[in-house]
Amino acid sequence: MAMYVLRLGVISSLLSETLVSGFTTGAAVHVFTSQIKDLLGLQLPKRRGIFKILY
Repeated sequence: MAMYVLRLGVISSLLSETLVSGFTTGAAVHVFTSQIKDLLGLQLPKRRGIFKILY
C-alpha cells in the first residue's frame, strides 16, 4: 500500500518475475509455519536467536 501511495510501482517492473515469485512464496511459507502450531493446538517453548524464526 505504501508503494502505491508513494508511486513506487515502477520498481516492481524492474524486478524479475522469478524474484517476486520467490519472495512471495517465502513469505507464504513463513506465515504458514508460524501459524501451524496454533492450527494444531501445540504448546511449544519459546526460542531465542535464529531459532525464533524457525519455531
